[in-house]
Amino acid sequence: MATDPHAPALPGSRPPSGRGIPASPEAAFRSARGIALALIAGCAIFAGVVVSLRGERPETGEMAGVLSLVGWILAGIQFVLSFVFRGRPPEEPLARATHCFTRTIVALALNEGSVLLNLSFALVTGSLTPFLYAASVGFAGLLLHFPTRSRFGLEP
Repeated sequence: MATDPHAPALPGSRPPSGRGIPASPEAAFRSARGIALALIAGCAIFAGVVVSLRGERPETGEMAGVLSLVGWILAGIQFVLSFVFRGRPPEEPLARATHCFTRTIVALALNEGSVLLNLSFALVTGSLTPFLYAASVGFAGLLLHFPTRSRFGLEP
């Protein structure tokens, strides 16, 4: 890979391995873990905001039922798809780390989407119970896809 002659050379720096591709399995694991923590924290903070702002909204009874059904269906579909898209990782260490990095981000994004959608529905309708339960499906998916060293093929 050709290096950019205008890029500043920092002591201890190395040329990138490619756009968005981690340079090592350890770097892929650390990046995935940081992204996972940020997504989980963002969802938890938004859940706290929704719960603190709860309150019945006038004339949202029928809408709450429809949105609850939509939220549950999407939470279930996205939870299942997050496992379907994981695939089987290759054996070579860097290829395995890159595969796991990409698949972990996709799985986390799918589950984060269902959490934020259901929490938004709860905020709009003022009805917490059905939407918090549906959002918990996405939270479970976020936790189940949290990056582990063994999944990335690294020693503990």
